[in-house]
Amino acid sequence: GLELGIKAILDSGLARRGWVYLIAGSGPLEQQLKALAAAEAGRSIRFLGFLQPRENLALIAQADLFLLPSRVEPHGIVVGEAMAAGTPVLASNVVGAARDLVKRGVSGDLFLAGDTNDLRRKLLDLEEKLPTMRTATRRVFDDWFARYSPIVVTPRVVAEMLAARARGATA
Repeated sequence: GLELGIKAILDSGLARRGWVYLIAGSGPLEQQLKALAAAEAGRSIRFLGFLQPRENLALIAQADLFLLPSRVEPHGIVVGEAMAAGTPVLASNVVGAARDLVKRGVSGDLFLAGDTNDLRRKLLDLEEKLPTMRTATRRVFDDWFARYSPIVVTPRVVAEMLAARARGATA
């Protein structure tokens, strides 16, 4: 769905207002995407090529918004990574992690997968809200992490099971 992001950035006028859309990675559609970006390739739409995970995370942490325009994405761990860095997320409504983590208007938003017009509208809606969303985004992630992360939940559940066993309860 990267072409959706390119079209939305170009059609919304955000490129003319100084927005820069960074696309990390490479693949068979790279030349088509660069052609779609046309004159904005290398300017407001930049193709970074393959990056190491730590480089991606550094970019995400510095971004004003993380866009995940997937057409199919059962989970999308990068949503949690972006939000842990305090970066609001705009993702398509098929991204599983976004459906669990993103709170509309607080830590980002969801748009209809494959719908460039909806993506453009959501980008424009978020534009004015972004400066205040970073702290809220991190808070939403921290709340989710405390309640659902296996790193936090597993030791708690094991401790409860051991305590029940020590009391003589059966599982």
